[in-house]
Amino acid sequence: MKRWVYAVLSWLGGHVGIWVVAMFAWIVSTGYFLLLPRRLATSRRFYRALFPQHSGWAWLKLAWAQYHGFAALFAERLRLAYTPERLSCTMEGLEHIEAAAASGRGAILLMSHVGNWEIGARLLGEREFRLMLFMGEKQAEQIERLQKEDLRMGGVRVVSLEAGQEATIQGIEGLRFLRDGGLLSLAGDRVWSDEQPVIPVRMLGRRVGLPKAPHALALLSGAPIITFFVVRTGRCSYHFRAFAAATVKAAHRRDRDAALAASASRYVQHLETVLRRHPTQWYHFEPFWE
Repeated sequence: MKRWVYAVLSWLGGHVGIWVVAMFAWIVSTGYFLLLPRRLATSRRFYRALFPQHSGWAWLKLAWAQYHGFAALFAERLRLAYTPERLSCTMEGLEHIEAAAASGRGAILLMSHVGNWEIGARLLGEREFRLMLFMGEKQAEQIERLQKEDLRMGGVRVVSLEAGQEATIQGIEGLRFLRDGGLLSLAGDRVWSDEQPVIPVRMLGRRVGLPKAPHALALLSGAPIITFFVVRTGRCSYHFRAFAAATVKAAHRRDRDAALAASASRYVQHLETVLRRHPTQWYHFEPFWE
């Protein structure tokens, strides 16, 4: 979406009502659902893997809810900005992040395209954690840039990575930040470029390549990995869940690949657990399986 379109919708949301934005988002998501069969096939393929016992009609209904749930997040972003409604969020496992921050050795926070990662980053920033967020850069996506600017204003350090930069910048800047006791957040479920190193694992019985950087940084730095999710539970209402911290260790160089694969598989277990409870909040619309 272009910046000027977002500006118009923001004005309408503030002067006419959020319902206008919600209706626009619903119409656009319906158009994507009906007019982009290849993208819809990606969603149906995912739901077939997640719920193989269901029918094709059930997978289609899940995809419909997925598309319109994503549209609802767009409207809600403006609702939180322009209306007096306050964000309500329950917390589970925050003590794992607090303990990692207090230890002084830092931690890697693995986020996912489930629920609302922006809300999660805001919540952590409000608690004054020293947080750095690594994100891939989409050159054509202007709204994503606005999200990053808002997070920076909220005290979150956001580093945008273009294709080919991932390994170098994450390795150097990420290690430095971790060793200084900071919390480093990276996406665990999306590879942004063909040059980005991956770890082959099994998810829902299928082979997938997940980003290697978070697990390699944990191995090199000694900082633990904490997987967290922020799922929507209602209007302006969310649930934040962080899993227990886990370290990545290898006694010998020959054991490193196995340690990285075990760490990525542990993340997949967490991801599958949350997806089975909140299947329509999987907002990963790109082809996922190898």
